[in-house]
Amino acid sequence: MTSLAIASLRSRVAAPSAEALLAAAPLMEDATRRLPQSLDALLPRVLAAVGLPPEAVVSLRRLNVRLRLDEDADADAVAWRWAEAIAAALTESLARSGYGTTTSARIPRSSPHASDGHHSVADSAMPDRAHPLFGETATRDDADSVAFIDLWEAEAVWLGRHAAGLPAPWWENVLGAPPSGAYAVIAGWIERDPARAAVALLDLLLSAPDLSAQLSPRQASWLAAALFRRLRSALLAGFGHGAQPGGSVPIDALPGSLRRALVAIDPERRLPFLLAAVLTYLPAWTPAVAYSETQSAALAVPWSDPVKEGDTRSWPDTAGTKTNLGETAAAATGIAVLQGGLLLLLRPLTFSGLIDDLHGNALVATLQSLGLAALRPTTMTLPPTARRLLLERDRPLLAVFAGQPPPDAPLDTQIVPQEAEQRLRALMALAPPGVGWAPGALRAAHGGSDPFGDTADGVLARILLRPGRLVCTRWSADLTWPLANADIALRRAGWDLDPGWLPWTGRTIRFHYDGPDLP
Repeated sequence: MTSLAIASLRSRVAAPSAEALLAAAPLMEDATRRLPQSLDALLPRVLAAVGLPPEAVVSLRRLNVRLRLDEDADADAVAWRWAEAIAAALTESLARSGYGTTTSARIPRSSPHASDGHHSVADSAMPDRAHPLFGETATRDDADSVAFIDLWEAEAVWLGRHAAGLPAPWWENVLGAPPSGAYAVIAGWIERDPARAAVALLDLLLSAPDLSAQLSPRQASWLAAALFRRLRSALLAGFGHGAQPGGSVPIDALPGSLRRALVAIDPERRLPFLLAAVLTYLPAWTPAVAYSETQSAALAVPWSDPVKEGDTRSWPDTAGTKTNLGETAAAATGIAVLQGGLLLLLRPLTFSGLIDDLHGNALVATLQSLGLAALRPTTMTLPPTARRLLLERDRPLLAVFAGQPPPDAPLDTQIVPQEAEQRLRALMALAPPGVGWAPGALRAAHGGSDPFGDTADGVLARILLRPGRLVCTRWSADLTWPLANADIALRRAGWDLDPGWLPWTGRTIRFHYDGPDLP
């Protein structure tokens, strides 16, 4: 939802006569109460017109609007025209600061109170590409208005300035009550979304190295404890039935730049950042951390091993890479996947106890093999080329399922261990009866015919073959299906409930039933 803060809003009302203006006071009071609802209806269109996402955070120094008041106007009409005037001024202010396009555009007047008079709000058309203004460029102190992708980005920029010792920015009112410091912001992140909090914390560590100094040792300990509690409660929901994993985490597998940044932190302030690094880059080891007696025991760091320049070990050294506005706008459309039902297996797999005994490399390998064992039977009846193409198309699903990208080799050539097949059979024994085909699934995968019939592979195919759209970030994965994909058998069994934060995958995973129907 859009967050809009205007430091100074001045509205000038014009009426046909002085008497009409004096009589308008009660009308304006009523319209003032109705204004937020009218403005909420227009803001998404304004943001779309200037290339900002719906969750954008916008702050303006000042805004001046002029409102013409007719004698026969009612409160609803005045509130709508007032909102139109504010939206028009907002669009112009954002354009002056460099957002959007220079083309004058207008929003169609859908209000029943719209008249043939003045009308001045931005229109419809999205820009051909997202505007390049973002981050530091969007926060210059001489701008009349600034915008951020969302509240997280605004808070991160505020924290970066705070860590650098810069004065509070003029736009900090967009954050609500000004934060009391780094601890308050980071604690809010952990409570809001621990997966994204970990990523944001690492981004800040690399872009604002002095951030850790803004935390006292006690505050750093509290943040680590809060992150540890969220991790342990998330894992106890699934990894609570079998053998408890333990052992130290291979910290030397972290990217070189991140390890250098961690080494530079005061040891008394290091733990929350170290825990965030494991959650982000070594998620499959989170069970070892959660079930250790203390976080420090599992995160024993071999700092005696020097970090060489350019040493990236097993991970690409992309730590701290920020998602810019253009990438976010592009990612919002997602990618089409055919076997989206693979992610429906995550929640029952979590509660089945079938992976309780695993962590680290063994967990990643098992999840990749189990995911591949599930994806392959639904393609066995296809010609070799079509089969390979279908599996490769759904490669991102397997990466989300396992928490790590699969090997680069074609998926149809990978060998699936017998142990993974056994785990899959045990999981499918828990599958709810009566699951039907998703609309359009057979047509999309097999030309409309059912090659499986009433077999075990048929049950698996009916669960997995669910075409949808997958949107991924470094901390989340959202899978959207048409409403017609909702299956009563899956719903009754709870298989299509949001898995939520699954720490061993490194993401918060959600399902949505509001996508467009398949052609």
